[in-house]
Amino acid sequence: MIISASLFEAYLECDTKCWLRAHAERSTGNTYAEWARLQSASYCEDGREHLLATFPENSRAIAPLISKNVKDLTWRVATDVRLQTNYLESRLQALEKMPSKGRAKPPQFIPYRFQFANTVAKNDKLSLAFDALVLSGAMGCEAGFGKIIHGDRRATLKVKLSSLIIMVRKEIRNLTSLLAGNSPPDLVLNRHCTECEFQARCYKKAKETDDLSLLSGMSKKERLKYRNRGLFSVTQLSYTFRPRRRSKRVSNKSVKYDHSLKALAIRENKIHVAGNPSLALPDRYAFFDVEGTPDEQTYYLIGLLLKKPDSPELVRYSLWADDDSEERKIWNEFLHILKRENISTLIHFGSYETTFLRRMKVRYSELVADPDLIAKLMSGAINLLSIIYGQIYFPCYSNGLKEIAKFLGHRWSENLTSGLNSIIWRSDWKNNLDDSLKHELCKYNYKDCQALQIVADTITRLCNTPSEAPESGHAEIVRADTLRRAHPYRWERDEFVLEDFRVINQAAYWNYQREKVYVRTSNLIRRKSRTARHFRSHPIDKTIDLIPSKTCPSCRRSGIRTKIVHDLNVGKLGVRRAITRYNLIMHKCTMCEIEKEEGKYVEGLPKDKYGPSFTAFSIFLFIELAISQEAVMHIFNTVFKFRLASGQLAPVKRKASLFYSATYEKLFEKMCNGRLLHVDETRANVHGVNAYVWVFTSLEEVVYIHTATREADLVREKLKNFRGVLVTDFYPAYDAVNCAQQKCLIHLMRDLNNDLMRDPYNPELKNLAQEFALLLRAVVGTVDRFGLKRRYLKKHKREVDCYYRKLAKFDAKSDIVAKYRARFEKNRAKLFTFLDYDGVPWNNNNAEHAVKAFARIRHVLRGSSTDKGLRDYLVLLSICETCKARGVNFLEFLRSRESDIDVFSTHG
Repeated sequence: MIISASLFEAYLECDTKCWLRAHAERSTGNTYAEWARLQSASYCEDGREHLLATFPENSRAIAPLISKNVKDLTWRVATDVRLQTNYLESRLQALEKMPSKGRAKPPQFIPYRFQFANTVAKNDKLSLAFDALVLSGAMGCEAGFGKIIHGDRRATLKVKLSSLIIMVRKEIRNLTSLLAGNSPPDLVLNRHCTECEFQARCYKKAKETDDLSLLSGMSKKERLKYRNRGLFSVTQLSYTFRPRRRSKRVSNKSVKYDHSLKALAIRENKIHVAGNPSLALPDRYAFFDVEGTPDEQTYYLIGLLLKKPDSPELVRYSLWADDDSEERKIWNEFLHILKRENISTLIHFGSYETTFLRRMKVRYSELVADPDLIAKLMSGAINLLSIIYGQIYFPCYSNGLKEIAKFLGHRWSENLTSGLNSIIWRSDWKNNLDDSLKHELCKYNYKDCQALQIVADTITRLCNTPSEAPESGHAEIVRADTLRRAHPYRWERDEFVLEDFRVINQAAYWNYQREKVYVRTSNLIRRKSRTARHFRSHPIDKTIDLIPSKTCPSCRRSGIRTKIVHDLNVGKLGVRRAITRYNLIMHKCTMCEIEKEEGKYVEGLPKDKYGPSFTAFSIFLFIELAISQEAVMHIFNTVFKFRLASGQLAPVKRKASLFYSATYEKLFEKMCNGRLLHVDETRANVHGVNAYVWVFTSLEEVVYIHTATREADLVREKLKNFRGVLVTDFYPAYDAVNCAQQKCLIHLMRDLNNDLMRDPYNPELKNLAQEFALLLRAVVGTVDRFGLKRRYLKKHKREVDCYYRKLAKFDAKSDIVAKYRARFEKNRAKLFTFLDYDGVPWNNNNAEHAVKAFARIRHVLRGSSTDKGLRDYLVLLSICETCKARGVNFLEFLRSRESDIDVFSTHG
C-alpha cells in the first residue's frame, strides 16, 4: 500500500483516523475540522502566490514533472510538486532549488509547508520531514533543512530535518504494520477527537463498548495498565473501587485522583465526594470567563457576573474588543469595574483564565495604577476545577465545565456548544462584522458565567451539607469514605434495617446458644458452665519476706503489704509456672497509723505483676515467632493455667518497648554514622489507614521506623549527615539523599525479566537484557570468588563503559527499550558504585530480608494496631532482628534484662 502524506498526518494524530482514511471510510462531519481544512487550503494558496512572487517569472513552475536528473530542472521554485517512491507519496506544497556549491555537487532542495496557525506543532515539523524523505527517495537528493511559513504575518521557521527524518522512518514502520493488519486498531478517544471528521462515529462506538478512553483524564499508560488487568470498560472499572479511610495527619493534603471512583459515579449516576473539599465565598465576588484566540494568544471578550452583599441579583458585564488593538481597552475596563465594586475574588474554571491574568499583567503593566491590585486578584482567584479534581466526582466522562453544568441542568445554545466553535464564529465575525455573530458569542460567554455560578453553588452545598442533593439535576450525593468495603471472604457482622432482625440474628450466635439455650437441655454443658464460674486462686510457689517482722512493733498487729508476681521458670529442658508472693510491712500501720521507716525495703518489691521471664517469653512469642496476642494469651492460659483476659498482654509489650527505646535510638545513630546503609520501605495498616514502615539496616543492625506517608521527608531528615554508601531500590525519594548510592541490580534484573515474559518476541529488548546479563554474571562470578573487594572488582569498570557505549549506539525502535535505555543512562552513576568500594553489596537483599520479618507481623496484626502499638512492635522487632544479625539469642537477651546488645554479646 502507498503511504501518502495525508495518511501520515492522520497517523500522527490518531491510529483509528489513519485506518479509516486508508479504507475510505465516510466522514461523519465536524464543523471545526471542515473549517480548519478550508482555512489551511486558503492559506496554502495565498502562501504559494506570495512565494512565487518573490522569484523571477522564468524561474517559477507549477505542478512540474520531476525527473531524477536534477540537472535538467530549470526552475528555482515550484509549487504543487507530486513525488512518489515505491511505497511513499507526497504532494509538496512548495519546493525551492538552491544552486550547487560546486560542479561535482548536486543542487540542494528546500521543501516548504504553509500553516495558517501562528504556532508550529511537532506534527507540522514531522510532516515537513516526511516530504523531505519522499523527496530524497524520488530524486536522490537529501534535504538538510526545510521551511514552514505560518501565521498571519507569514513568519518563516527554518527546520533542521536530519533528526526528524529518523523519527519519520520509525513512524512509517509502525504505520506500515498497522495498515498490513486485517483488523482496525483499538479505538481510543483522545484530545484530537474534537478536531476530527470521524468524531461522531468514534464516540458512538466507544459508548457502545463503554470503552475506558471515554474517561478523558486517563492517560495511555494508565489505560494499558487497566487492560492488562482485564478491565476494558468503565463499568468493569467501577467495581474495582475500594474506599479507604484517611489518616488525620494527611487529611489536609490533596486527594489522588481515582479513576475507579469516577467510573462508579458514572455507573450509579450520583455525585461522589472524597476527602474534605471546601469553598468559602466572601460577601463580594465575581464569576468571570474569557474568550480568546489561543493560537494568537489574544483575547476579545471578558464576561463578568458580580455578586454584591446588598443585592440577590447578579450584575452582568460583557467587555468586547473588535480587534487586537482594543484588548488594552477591555482589560482597563475590567480592572476599573473590579476596583470600583471593591471585588478581589474572581471565580473561574480551569487554567485559561489564570493564564489570561498572568499575560495581561505582563502585557499591560503600565495600566495598573494600584500595583497590588493584580496580585490580589491572582492570589484571591478561586479555580473551581482545583476544588473538584480528586475530591468531587460528577457522573460525567470529563471534568469539563460544560459536561458538569449540563448534568446539573444547565443548557447552551445548540449552535454554539464548544470553544472550538467560538473560534470559528470569531473568525467569521472578523471577516464580515455580522452583529448577530457578536450577539451569539456574548450570549455563549454569559452562559459560561451562569454555568460557573451553578457549579459553585453546588460545590458550596456539597461542602456545607454533603447529604443534601442539589436542586438542579436532583442527583444524590455519596460520601466515598462512608461506603462499606466488600470482603466476601471475611467474617463480619451483618447490618440489619429492622431491629427485630438484629435481635433474632443475635440469638443465633454460637456462644449465645451455648450459654442461654443448650445449657437448659444438656447436662454436660450445664456442669461445664458451673465449673467454669468458680476459679481457685493460684497456689503460691514461693514467699519472700522483705523484712523479718510480720507485726507492728507498736500495736503488735499485722499490717502487711503483699505483692503477687506471675512469672515463669525457664530451665534447660522445660518451662513451668512460678507464682511468688512478696511480703512487706507498710510504711503506715493500718491499725495504729504510726509512720514506719521501712522505705529501704520498698525497692525490693516488684513493680510489675508479671515477672521478667514471663515478659521475655511473651515478647519472644510476639516478635520472633510472630504469634498474635490473643494466641499468646491462649497459650499461657492453656499450658500454664494463667487466667489472662483479652488486652492484658498489651501493657507488657508497651513496658518492654519503653525499656529498649534507648537501645533503639543508639542503633539508628550508629547506622547513620557508619559506612554502609540499606534502606527499603513497605506498606503498613493502622486501623484501616495506609501507612509506611521504613527499614534501615547495615550488616549488623536493623531499625524500623513508621510514617504516615511515603514522602521523602523522613529519609532526607534522618540521613542528612550520612556520608557512607546508601543501597536502595529505584524509588525516586532516595535520590534526595546527598551521598554515594548503589541501586539494587536485582530489582533492575527482575523488571527486565518481567517485561521479557510479557513481550517475549521483542528482539531489541532481549538483546538489551542479554548484554546486561552477561555483564552482571561476570561481576557476580568475581564476587563469589574474591568477595566484595575493590581491587578485584575494579577490572569490570572497563566492561561497564563498553556496555554503555553499546547502549548509546542502540537504535531503540520500541517504547519499552527506549524506557530502559533512559533508565540506564539516568542511573549510570548509581548502578555500579560497588565497584569502587570494599564491602558494598550490589543488591538490596539485606533490607528486603528485614522487610520480610515485618511482613510476618503485619500479617498477624491485620490493621488492628494503633500508631503507638505499631511503634512498640517496631522497636522490639528492631532489637530482635539486630540480635539475629549478630548471632545473639533473642530470648536469652530478653531474659538477661540487659539493654545493650554489645555488652550482652561480650559477657553473655
